[in-house]
Amino acid sequence: MTWKLCDTDWNHWPEKWTDKDCFDNSQKEGLYGIELGVYRSDEQLSEKRLADLAELTEITGVKVSGLLLSLLPELWPHGALTGQAVELAEEVEKVARVAVSLGIDVVGLWPGADLDESETDALHEGLKLVSKAALPHGIRIALEYKPDTVIPDATATLRAVEHFDNIGVLVDSGHAYALGEDPTEVIARVAKAGKLFHVHLGDADTGGADDDLPVGRLHSPDGYLQELTRVGFAGVASFDLYGAVEGGISSKDAVSESVTAVRAAGAGSPA
Repeated sequence: MTWKLCDTDWNHWPEKWTDKDCFDNSQKEGLYGIELGVYRSDEQLSEKRLADLAELTEITGVKVSGLLLSLLPELWPHGALTGQAVELAEEVEKVARVAVSLGIDVVGLWPGADLDESETDALHEGLKLVSKAALPHGIRIALEYKPDTVIPDATATLRAVEHFDNIGVLVDSGHAYALGEDPTEVIARVAKAGKLFHVHLGDADTGGADDDLPVGRLHSPDGYLQELTRVGFAGVASFDLYGAVEGGISSKDAVSESVTAVRAAGAGSPA
């Protein structure tokens, strides 16, 4: 296979796992790396934490494989891409610098503060600033679409990113299922457009955008996982299981169940 299977640290936030807990578990599960959730770079990507993470990588062989900058409404009350784009571009540049130091070339961006009533013209102007901030560092930005945001589905996201060489799509299989999309078709379409930059893996019922269920819980992942390989996706696919864990499922069990489902589909080699 061409892509790398990873966990995320935010899957374990509800249970207050330490970074060491996360890295040890990923090593045990044979995963390539861990994607970090970022609200503010100065907090989640402090020099002290990055040094500690480097030591954990040295011990376990598990890498920091990705960064997801999540734009929460409470932190960006006037919108981020569509309301505070100058400040956002500054934050993107900080995260981009860290990404380069970690050998990461794609940064995820979830515009949760940019709601579905946001103006598309404002979105375009915000993306221009974000693109410009990331470009000097060679970083590509992957927009994660989700219902009720300014990019609610795959079609809207492809339309938003079509004029930016370094901005593409983060396809979350759980969000796709929640929308009634077929993740296999979405991956094929986004890849054909040259915009498949990053992937999150999960499951959901129709309308359940925050379900974040373990992979394979409701739908067989075989089709879309095989499609990732068929289209030659060479990036990172990370489990996004936060909602399920917050709802009471053990994070260890949620990851283990997801790994089993991916392995059963003949995918998910650690390298």
